[in-house]
Amino acid sequence: MQPRRSGRLFLTTYTSAENYKQSVRVGVFGAPNSNAVMEAKVRELKRGDLILIRDSSASHNVTLLGCGVVVGDVFHQDTTTPFRDLLWPDEVRANQVLYKLRVPVDFKTVTPPARQTVTWSDLDRLQILGSENYPILGAQAWAKKFSGNAVRDIASGKAICDLFGIAPL
Repeated sequence: MQPRRSGRLFLTTYTSAENYKQSVRVGVFGAPNSNAVMEAKVRELKRGDLILIRDSSASHNVTLLGCGVVVGDVFHQDTTTPFRDLLWPDEVRANQVLYKLRVPVDFKTVTPPARQTVTWSDLDRLQILGSENYPILGAQAWAKKFSGNAVRDIASGKAICDLFGIAPL
């Protein structure tokens, strides 16, 4: 049975497929606590939100590593957390916690995207508006949107899901 979805969509990027595989194994999404803005965005995640994770190594198009549904509260690794400190392979190599914000996510019961890869132009054609009410256009603008940002408009989130062939929100 798939987890109940809220209709909200969160777009992010992983720098390593290896880290994504570990996220799936453990059932957790991790984000750096690099600044107050990023922390606020991640802390807005709620149960039922759908997270799409893009592969940063595919720069000429948009390739998804996968997606998952938030199933728990956001944890900060410096406080009480059910997750061990060095969780992802790059954290182990660096011997330090890089992703202090951790969110329980169900990756396994969510139907994977029917299309793993779309072009930046495919996304442009959706005419999704950014924060200043201008369409998000081009690789640079979309890469920024995939850097840990929510798609607040349900219709826009549905359009993105439809493009990738992801079950309705």
